[in-house]
Amino acid sequence: MNSINAFYNSDVILQRKSFNIKIYIFFLMIFLTLLLAILLSISYHSYINLTAVLVKEQNSYHLRTLVLEEQIENINQENLIINNKKNKYKIKNISEEFILDEKYNRYYEVVLETKIEQDLIINNNIINISIELPKETFFQKLIKKIKKGMKQ
Repeated sequence: MNSINAFYNSDVILQRKSFNIKIYIFFLMIFLTLLLAILLSISYHSYINLTAVLVKEQNSYHLRTLVLEEQIENINQENLIINNKKNKYKIKNISEEFILDEKYNRYYEVVLETKIEQDLIINNNIINISIELPKETFFQKLIKKIKKGMKQ
């Protein structure tokens, strides 16, 4: 009779459930801690994808592209990717005039100097380029997006 009362006794049942809940909470805390550690430690490169026009000026070829105002501070990095090949580049000129789109975003014309492959050298050739940004963690990118959202 005592063994049957053990199954129906509310104190015994609550003690068993609270033990299981403590185990679930413990595993949840470990999982969240590991997830946070991964988000803080893994870093990766971001890229700005642009379309550029190849233009001949003073016996040399340059890339002209329109860059969003917020991205201009990021384009002073070293690596430019054309056809999956990394090249070094220099900024020759950033225009003072800007172009507005329908959402009132400002675009500035930027002229880039870089080594260009022979098969791409055609005057007014349109080329897809990517500019590699410095490494950052997911957490850093999240903080930047939150700050950007607060400014708007």
